[in-house]
Amino acid sequence: MLKIATIITIAFCLSLASALSFSGNGSGTESDPYQITTVEQLQEMNDDLSAHYILMNDIDASDTRNWNVGDHDNNAATADVAMGFEPVGGTAHIEGFQGTLDGMGFEIKRLYINTPRNSYGSGLFSHIYNVDVIRNLRISEAEIKAGDYVGILAGEAFCNKNNSTTVENCTVDGKVTGNDELGGLIGSVYSGGGTIKIANCSSSVEITCSWYGGGLIGYSKGSVIQIIDSESSSFVKGKNHIGGFVGTNSRSIISNCASYGSVFGNEDVGGFVGTNKGIISDCDSFGDVSAEEKHGGGFCGCNGISLNSIKIDIIKIYHCRSFGDVISDKFDGLSIGGFCGLNIAVDSVVAIIEECFCEGNAIGYESIGGFCGVNDADFNEGDAYIINCYSTGKAEGYYYTAGFCGELLCFLHKQISEIRNCYSIGSVGNNYSGFLSRSHGGAGRKITNCYYDINKTDATSSVGGTPKTTAEMMMQSTFENWDFDNIWCIVEGQTYPQLQHFVDCDTLVSVPEIIYEGNINIFPIPVSDIIKIYSDVKIIRNVRIINILGNIVFQIDVNGKSIEIPFEGFPAGCYLVQVMSENKLLNKYIIKR
Repeated sequence: MLKIATIITIAFCLSLASALSFSGNGSGTESDPYQITTVEQLQEMNDDLSAHYILMNDIDASDTRNWNVGDHDNNAATADVAMGFEPVGGTAHIEGFQGTLDGMGFEIKRLYINTPRNSYGSGLFSHIYNVDVIRNLRISEAEIKAGDYVGILAGEAFCNKNNSTTVENCTVDGKVTGNDELGGLIGSVYSGGGTIKIANCSSSVEITCSWYGGGLIGYSKGSVIQIIDSESSSFVKGKNHIGGFVGTNSRSIISNCASYGSVFGNEDVGGFVGTNKGIISDCDSFGDVSAEEKHGGGFCGCNGISLNSIKIDIIKIYHCRSFGDVISDKFDGLSIGGFCGLNIAVDSVVAIIEECFCEGNAIGYESIGGFCGVNDADFNEGDAYIINCYSTGKAEGYYYTAGFCGELLCFLHKQISEIRNCYSIGSVGNNYSGFLSRSHGGAGRKITNCYYDINKTDATSSVGGTPKTTAEMMMQSTFENWDFDNIWCIVEGQTYPQLQHFVDCDTLVSVPEIIYEGNINIFPIPVSDIIKIYSDVKIIRNVRIINILGNIVFQIDVNGKSIEIPFEGFPAGCYLVQVMSENKLLNKYIIKR
């Protein structure tokens, strides 16, 4: 009898294994991965979360919109709906996908996921856990409606100590809607001690969320997380901690990345990052920002740490740029800056913004600055610095409004809140301050070797910073103790100081100010193969294009109302297009993707 029972048990197990076996080719090993050719086989990854997979062709997932019709909201009174594709992985990161996936450059199209709003983890993968690598994958026209931890590729990426995870060469576009920690690519990236690397990824996603929403990543948490060489052109709308690239960055390292989309939120809203508590370098932000309540910046909403956060020694943004405008409610918007809304240091932390600039305008109600709304060395011996930075956009507000920084604050005498070797040239009007509007608190408040263009700002006074004429602002001798050997360069009598990190000083040319913003259109932006310039009134006389090094890379006489310029051979990056029309000049930044 025992022998018969054993035989039956073995037969049952073999039958179960057969039922769950992958329907395509391959054995699921690293050397012989499962070969996915259909959307049904894509769903079969849930049957073996530790296997190796590759895509063999493009996959049309349109039919997932009709899958899994059921009680979506646990309410018998409402109609059943299609819940679509079931995310690969369990309901927690320890139950997540632990295999590998190589998309081989192929595309998954029209993936549909509709999980309950109280769910945790939605995307192609709900959770990826200690995954070796996911690479070379495109997901387009996806639509995901879910709860927390939501991204088109994965809801959450988690990596334990002594493990490593790499996500590389992945591109997503579509629409994502949910609650907290939403990203175009991945909702939450969390290191439990293991290393995580995200490289060469991009997103173009419409994101609607509550807290922690980012164009590529919603929330990145961990000192051994590296996000590099990636970009987002997503549209992000939420409440707090909202960024064009990442909603909140905590201890992670982000470098050589860019964001192009517009961002809308209430508090801690930035064109690139909503709240930064890590290290960001060599990144750019081009989209406009709307921060309805407080802490809005063209690049960063808030650069700093609060009392209830984990211990961090240094928070830093350096070698970064922002070009978009920042607009807040004129009767509610606080701490609004062209680059950063609030730079704050707490708990013995050093918060630094260094060698950065912005060209967008900052508009709000109180504590408005062309570069930074508030620089604050707050509780428990934190120090806050802004060093070797400049702003060119206008600042507009009602209280504490200035060309560079609205307020400089310092809680204790032994703390330091300093702005050093910076300048501003944007307009503020004669009712506001040229460089700084208010300085309050301990003795550690410092404005060191800072200047503003009194001709451009129209300001009659300033709490800090030295007023200089436009001619003086174009003379190296004006800038006392500035490093023109390693950090700054200037064309005497022609340009304001420029940061060497962004320009070729040997070929630097003067960039005229915008003196005409008439009916001239340049499109599309971002550009791929061709740009079109059209005027409905004026005659275009000349067009020239300048790269980020300050070199003229294209110039042509036009004498007409429109022109098309081939752009296919230009390297990816940021360019300044100058359009001359009847002795008027339009400056317009464009992005080549």
